[in-house]
Amino acid sequence: QHLESMLLRHLPAPHQDLPVHRVDALMGQGGMGLVYRVTHTRLNKPLAIKVLRRENTRDPEVLARFRREAESASGIGNEHIVDIHDFGELDDGSTYFVMECLEGLDLIDAIDVAQRMPESRAIHIGTQLCRALGAAHDAGIVHRDLKPENVFLIRRNDTEDFVKVLDFGIAKVANGPKRLTRDGEVLGTPHYMSPEQCEGDGVDHRTDIYALGVLLY
Repeated sequence: QHLESMLLRHLPAPHQDLPVHRVDALMGQGGMGLVYRVTHTRLNKPLAIKVLRRENTRDPEVLARFRREAESASGIGNEHIVDIHDFGELDDGSTYFVMECLEGLDLIDAIDVAQRMPESRAIHIGTQLCRALGAAHDAGIVHRDLKPENVFLIRRNDTEDFVKVLDFGIAKVANGPKRLTRDGEVLGTPHYMSPEQCEGDGVDHRTDIYALGVLLY
C-alpha cells in the first residue's frame, strides 16, 4: 500500500486531460528518474512511464537532459530505438514520458547468463546495434552512453535477441543547444567512454563507435 501510494503521487490523476494509467509495478530507478510499468486502461495496453525525480525538476540542466532523452529517441524513428509515445509535465512540476514496455533482459544480464556468448549471437546483436547507431547518427544524434545496461534484448515476432537501445538522457544533438553540461563536467560511463569524452572535449559520432567496440569486446 505504501508503494502504491508513492507511485500514484507521481502519475496523472484520472481527472487530468491525460491518458489514464494504472500502476502495476516499479520497474527500476536511476539517478534521474523512476520507471513504472503501467497499463493504459482505455486500450488495455502495457506501457512504461519514466518520471523525473521531483528534486531534479529544480535543476534546469537535468530537466533539459530528461526532455532531450524523449525528444532524441522519438526523433530517430528506428525500430531498434525505444519507442516514445508521449511526454509532458504533471501538476506538481514533475516531468514524465511514456514509452513502450519491454519484456526481456539487458545485455549485461544476457552476457552473465551465457558466460561466453556464441559468435553468431554476438554478431546478430552487434549488427542491430550498428543499425540503431547509424540511424541516430544520420539524425544528428550521438548517444554518448552506450553500454550493456542500455541495450535491451526482447523477442519480436520470430526474432530472438531483438535489440532496443535505451537511455538517450545525455545524448548530443547536432542542431540542439550547444551545451547541456556545466564547465568541466564529464558525463558517461568510464568503462565505455572514448578518451576525448573522458577529457571533456567535444565528441561526435565516433565516440559511439568507440563504445561499441568496447561493448563488442
